[in-house]
This record gives sequence, structure tokens and C-alpha cells, in this order.
Amino acid sequence: MEVSLIPNKPLFIVTSALRPSIGVFSDKERFDQTMQTLISIRKKFPNAYIVFADASVREVPAMEFLAISKSVNYFMKMHEKYNEDVIALSQAGRKSEAETALLYHVMLKLKIDPNLQQAMQSVNRIFKMSGRLELDEGFDIKEYDGLFGKYVFKKRIPSWMPDPKVTSDLLVTRLYSLCPSLIDNYMDVLRQNYQMLQFVDTEHAHFANIPKNYLVEFDKVHCKGQVASNGQWEYD
Repeated sequence: MEVSLIPNKPLFIVTSALRPSIGVFSDKERFDQTMQTLISIRKKFPNAYIVFADASVREVPAMEFLAISKSVNYFMKMHEKYNEDVIALSQAGRKSEAETALLYHVMLKLKIDPNLQQAMQSVNRIFKMSGRLELDEGFDIKEYDGLFGKYVFKKRIPSWMPDPKVTSDLLVTRLYSLCPSLIDNYMDVLRQNYQMLQFVDTEHAHFANIPKNYLVEFDKVHCKGQVASNGQWEYD
């Protein structure tokens, strides 16, 4: 039987801090919410490739590490060599810088790690999803058909800053996606973003630096979750 070589699998990068420096949720609540994130992905896509990237500032208990490892394909701990800058930024409470550095390390791994390179051969879309979110019932992968070479974000919203120094809009970064062909471009975006983070957060920086000819905006990306800083529910 002939095997199709057409990429047909989503890859989810789930970014997390199971043991953060700030936030209103207990360690157990964060773990339970994170497991629900993974369950929501597997429910929609049993064969999805999941990269879990964790920037905890304290040691993750072995039982939690094991439970998550069984639910994902690749567990990337930022305590590992060459990733320690992420932990230093997290410990300092510099959330936007920490997430930017974390994503850069993940993109680099997608390019150079043999196991991830092999997995990427079957991937047709890369989703970045914040840990403790869930895909909701409205999420439909068919909405991404025909979007080769494009980023997809929820529709831009006006800046909340009273005097925006760089851009008047922002892109919500809880759930977004990119075509695998854009990995190098996205690494450039992340480098540009990092240089701006002394003035704005990562959501403003994404709007400023994502090439607009590569950008597609959806009214909804169909995810939900509670914000770590205040517990408020958000529905994107």
C-alpha cells in the first residue's frame, strides 16, 4: 500500500510554567489545568505532535513530569543546558522576554533536533498554545486549509497603552499558528520582538513585526482559559 507523503498533522507547542514566580493559582491548579490543555488537544487530534516547553522556576515533581511526559511527544525543560536564559528571565518576572526566549529555543530545536526534524516531515501547521488553555468545541482545523505561508492570529485589537510608542494595535498570543515554511521568518520576528520588549509586551511586538502580507486574522481562534495574573476567563 502506498503511503502518502503529504504533511497532514498539526504540531502544538504548549508553553508552560508549572512552577511560576507569579500568579493566582496553586501549583496543583496549574498542573490540573495544564493536563486539561493536553486532553483538549488529544480529544481533537489524537495523532497531533505535542511539544511541551516548560519554564518553571522551581523543580517540577517527578509524578507531574511523568504524567505530562506520557501525554506529549517531546518535553522540553528550560533548565537544560543552553536554555537557562529563559529561567533567569522567568525568575526576574520578565514574562514577555521569557516567553520570547523560550519560543526561540523551541523553533531552533525544530530545526536541529533529529527527532523533531523527522516529526516535522508530517506537519502541515504549527500551533502555539499557552498552557492551561483549552480548545473549545468551535475549533475546526479545516479553517486553516489553503493557508500555506501564512500566520493566523485572532483579529487585532487596539492597544490598551495610553500612549503606544511602537504600534497602535496588538495580536493576542494565547493561541496562534504558523505554516512550517515560516520557521526561519518567525525566528527573525522573535529576535525583533526581543529588542522591543523594554517598551512593549510580546503582543504589541508581534503586531509590529509579523509581516502583514503573511498575516491572516480570524474573528475567533476557538480557545478558552483563565488568565494567570487574575483568574479571569478569556474566550478567544
